[in-house]
Amino acid sequence: MKFTVRRAEPGDAAAIAVCLAALGYATPPAVVADKLSTLRSPSDTVLVAEDPAIGALVAAAEAFAWQRDCRRVEVTSGDHREDAHTFYRALGYEMDERRFIKHRSPAV
Repeated sequence: MKFTVRRAEPGDAAAIAVCLAALGYATPPAVVADKLSTLRSPSDTVLVAEDPAIGALVAAAEAFAWQRDCRRVEVTSGDHREDAHTFYRALGYEMDERRFIKHRSPAV
């Protein structure tokens, strides 16, 4: 089965927001569109699959990185996403680091 993987366009913001929400990362479409608009360099991109095919999407992201001599591909996955962790390990990814994030207080 062949899947089409392409660079995300501003018109994809709403669909990307739906996907993010399904994964537990609710993000308004306007924020997604704003983030997409900041990716101006050929070395920065967001890829989308025109048919749900996460394996094809990961392979395309890896090819994009390797063609640009990137040294690694990094995937962020929440602790609650055990199925995703199993999937990425099956593709050869290893858990490497933990991220710590501090959000700005609304009072600031």
